[in-house]
Amino acid sequence: MINFNIIKLDAIDSTNDELKVRHRKGVVKDGTVLWAKHQKAGRGQREKKWISDQYNSLTFSIYRSFEPPIANGFSVSKAVTVGLLRALQQLSVPDLSVKWPNDILSANLKVGGILIENSYRNQTLHASVIGIGLNINQESFVSLPGASSLFLKCHHKFELDQVLEVVLEHLSHTLYSLVEEEYVFHSYFENHLWRKDQLSEFSKGKQTFQATPLGVTKTGALRVKDKNDKEQSLDSQSYQMKYTPLH
Repeated sequence: MINFNIIKLDAIDSTNDELKVRHRKGVVKDGTVLWAKHQKAGRGQREKKWISDQYNSLTFSIYRSFEPPIANGFSVSKAVTVGLLRALQQLSVPDLSVKWPNDILSANLKVGGILIENSYRNQTLHASVIGIGLNINQESFVSLPGASSLFLKCHHKFELDQVLEVVLEHLSHTLYSLVEEEYVFHSYFENHLWRKDQLSEFSKGKQTFQATPLGVTKTGALRVKDKNDKEQSLDSQSYQMKYTPLH
């Protein structure tokens, strides 16, 4: 296991933002982990807010530098996703899947999310700030009907530091072998893709449409098939996969 340098903070606006500041100042090292007991202004994909329940959720960010640099940023996303899924499997969280591009689900409800912000130089990836949020012991989600927690899925409370230890143990493998195990991680990601081979709903702006997820490309686009059996690839910046289940 790679020895991560864990820095614990009582409260901070955003662990990702703090690591990016340290990166720009050149004062952060590979493997630094910022763990905030309370993240006041966490962010998710598409500039959405990540709402965390103080002391009942796990919010942290990892700084990973790449020497030599790598070409494909989606390799990092796959490695993080695989590490998280394996860790949650070890913790006996049931029916795990990844909702494209970066939501972690248990029995079709979101228990975690990933926000990766990459630093490129000459079109190669030199460093990543990897933000991870997990709903651990929350008992209700009144305003978030699509969310859940490990407690609600497993019916017992978890110690946050023990969950973090398990997660980092798996990430220490996947984040430091993402080039060598690219094919393995890609297959694992696709095998756990939410609603794979099932007709699903998508949106692009105000437009909605239906398509069937087939897998992902090497760069992270979602391969889908429309109702006319025509295949296309959807990028996560323009398209969004909706939670609405179709039967």
